[in-house]
Amino acid sequence: MEQYENLIKKQKQELKEFDEKKKLKLKNTETKLKKQERSKLQKSRRNLVNKHKEESKKFLEQNNITLPEKKETTPSKEKEQEKTSNNNGRGRGRGRGKGRGKRKDRGRGRGRGRGRGRGNNNKNKKKQTKTKNPDQTRNPNQPKKSRKQKRLEKKQREEREQERQLEIERSLQEKTKKEIEIEDIQRQAIKYSLQIKHITPDGNCLFNSICDQLETVHNENLPMKELRKRTCRFMLDNPEQFQQFLLNKENNIMSNEEYVQYCEKIGKTNEWGSQLELSAIASLLEKKIRVFQQNTTPLQFFSKEENSQQKWMNVSFHRHYYSLGYHYNSLIPSKN
Repeated sequence: MEQYENLIKKQKQELKEFDEKKKLKLKNTETKLKKQERSKLQKSRRNLVNKHKEESKKFLEQNNITLPEKKETTPSKEKEQEKTSNNNGRGRGRGRGKGRGKRKDRGRGRGRGRGRGRGNNNKNKKKQTKTKNPDQTRNPNQPKKSRKQKRLEKKQREEREQERQLEIERSLQEKTKKEIEIEDIQRQAIKYSLQIKHITPDGNCLFNSICDQLETVHNENLPMKELRKRTCRFMLDNPEQFQQFLLNKENNIMSNEEYVQYCEKIGKTNEWGSQLELSAIASLLEKKIRVFQQNTTPLQFFSKEENSQQKWMNVSFHRHYYSLGYHYNSLIPSKN
């Protein structure tokens, strides 16, 4: 559930950034083109909202999470009366029209002049009294502000608003950690004529990227769940290769029981995979795997019986791709 809440927070942040960009864009566009630009931005915002809905729906389905149903509330009679009272005085007048209308039009018809008409819901109309803003109410013990002081406060508010707008513009111009990381990995991948293929962030990204590489590079079809089971079995059969690198909550090497529980999580749940699982996969499949990441040369994993003529399977490791945690993508041959 925490992962889902983090996903919703991230989506809200994206919408907030989009709205700020939209305001700046509309501010900089000419008045003639504002209408067209606004409609384009509204359309792209709707697409973004729909994309967020699909992402959250997929996440809920994949993790078998059911949200509590919202109770339907029936509007009370008072609220219905308030809604109807909003239409007061909008009806046609029944009385005679005062104005420049012709004589024959002075009856119940529509005169050109001003009609003294009765609205349909005048009886239910409520007088709206203006309530003072609590911020604007002055404490009687405080001295009254002078005009000079008011002008000074207004100027300070405007300066603060300008600074805030400048900070937003700077943040939009600066590249995020995610963009810098993707550019660096893509720069490395281009040397091998590769490009990033997006993998769904559902906890199975490592295993799904390996399955995608098996199909792309070796033309082999292996289901993700089967790959998880085989990885679990291999790690249980070879604890001497992996157990010494796994620590428990107390920062001690895992006991035999803890190690078995960890391996079973890898085989049966959506537990995130790491370099240990990559090493196990390379050994059990007898394949060569290359991992691209930021600011380092690609890491290489292969079995003891290395085949120099065998093609490499390529994946990318991202630290800043999602706020939920680390992520793996598949690298496929570029179209260019």
